[in-house]
Amino acid sequence: MKILLLEDDMMLNKAIRQYLESTGHVVISTTDGNSCLKVLSKDRFDLLVFDINVPDIDGLSILEKLHEQKRMVPTIFISALIDIEDITRAFDIGCHDYLKKPFHLKELTLRINKLLKTRQVPQEHIRLSQSYGFDSKNMIFIF
Repeated sequence: MKILLLEDDMMLNKAIRQYLESTGHVVISTTDGNSCLKVLSKDRFDLLVFDINVPDIDGLSILEKLHEQKRMVPTIFISALIDIEDITRAFDIGCHDYLKKPFHLKELTLRINKLLKTRQVPQEHIRLSQSYGFDSKNMIFIF
C-alpha cells in the first residue's frame, strides 16, 4: 500500500515512516501542509495518515481541498487534539479514522488493516458526493 504521511514532529514522522515501511508499505512523508499538497498534486496514494496541527495548511483543510476536487482517499488522522468538536469535524469532512496521540504504532497498523478490510476504495476512485463515487478504472459506480 502506498501511504502519504503528514506529521511535523520529525522524530514521530521518522518512527511512523520506518514502522510502516517495516510492515511492507511504501511511505512518502511530509512535514508541512504545502509540501503535502505538492506531493498530492503529483502522485496518487492508497491511504493518507495526517496530523492536524502542522505548519502552513492544517490536515483538515487539506482533506477538505481533496474533497472539493472530488478526490477521495481513505484518511486516518493522528492528532493530539482530543476535543470532541475537533474529532467531530474530522469525521464530518470525511476521515475514516481518528487516532489520538500518543498511540502505539501497532495500533496504527491495526486500524490500517481494519480500514483495508472494511472499505475497499479503489485508487482511481472519484468522489461524486457524500455517498457516491465512481471507479474510473473499472467503470463502475460505488455506493
